[in-house]
Amino acid sequence: MKLFQYKAMDATGNTRRGQLVATDLNTLESSLNGMRLDLLSAKEMSRTGFRLRREKVTRRELVDFCFQLEHLLYAGVGLLVSLDDLRDNAENPAFREVLMITANRIRDGQTFSDALAEFPDTFDEVFVNLVRVGEHSGELPAIMKNLGENLKWEDEIIARAKKAVTYPTFVATVVFAVVAFLMIYLVPKMVEFILGMEGELPAHTKALIFTSDIISSYWPVFLAAFLAIGLGYNAAAKWHPSFRLRADFLKLRIPLLGEILKKIIIARFAKVFALMYRAGVPVLQTLDILTRTSKNTAVAHTITNAARQVSEGSSLSAAFSGNEIFPRFVVRMISVGEDTGDLESSMLNVSYFYDRDVKEKIDKLEAALEPTLTIILGVILGWIMLSVLGPIYNLIGEIQF
Repeated sequence: MKLFQYKAMDATGNTRRGQLVATDLNTLESSLNGMRLDLLSAKEMSRTGFRLRREKVTRRELVDFCFQLEHLLYAGVGLLVSLDDLRDNAENPAFREVLMITANRIRDGQTFSDALAEFPDTFDEVFVNLVRVGEHSGELPAIMKNLGENLKWEDEIIARAKKAVTYPTFVATVVFAVVAFLMIYLVPKMVEFILGMEGELPAHTKALIFTSDIISSYWPVFLAAFLAIGLGYNAAAKWHPSFRLRADFLKLRIPLLGEILKKIIIARFAKVFALMYRAGVPVLQTLDILTRTSKNTAVAHTITNAARQVSEGSSLSAAFSGNEIFPRFVVRMISVGEDTGDLESSMLNVSYFYDRDVKEKIDKLEAALEPTLTIILGVILGWIMLSVLGPIYNLIGEIQF
């Protein structure tokens, strides 16, 4: 397969440009005709650019895709006709091309799940494997409904987490910028005047002058050190798995933020496990998929160890006991599910509990961070103003009229 960059014309005479995978120019032209486009010119490209474009398919678009495909299939519309219809109505060019290529693969004899598997940046292993189960069981509409609900939940919880840190991050950035400006530009200009005054300077003014001298003299060093630490961390995490494992574990122990992250991970684990268990995916295969789709290597390592113990004959609850990631409450709920034969309900209860807890923690974090950062900004500005203006007022007060 080759990647082509094409220039085409639509039915209204407008020029359209894009990238598309095809075996040759004839296949490219046929694919574009299926999109109601007439090929004008094309040239072969590397595949790197296409991978970058595919990553632009958002979770919100996937939610809409699942919802619409579910209803089309329930209405009796064929899969290929549904995909063609969704392709024609897709606003994102990257997603439109993904859907077109997927439909072409199915026409060439591939299954729906195998066609989706060619786009791992858009459809993860959970998505692909559940679609595969739906194909085999004949319950693809129900699977698409479950996938849509799960993706919607993930989108909402991530949106809440981002909202919780967006404003504090903005305020922290403003605080940093204001302090840097004052220390590097304003305070040094006032220092000469302050030092020219007679008398002993207050301790807080001396501290301000010392701090300003350090920051204004060595800010390039601080900036270089900050960048070096960031680049060094990324390099170490990429090339040294043991370092990334320790770093990911430490992320889960950060006060407040680490606790929220950990609970989001547990809620997702339980929800996806219940979803795959309901679909009939074997436990070991489910654990394997959850390991590969986990973005935190400490969590993936824990799930891998649990899967190994289950393969050796251990119960699921025993396999997850005694680790620092999954609390005893989760282990107890898994045990209850095993005893009652309703593991799906137990995992859904775990997901519900942690989902609710995460929302409460995020609300508390938002409520605590905003006033805290405002107070910090006020204290810093107050210190600077007092240290600069205090000696000036003292000097004015000592003048004899």
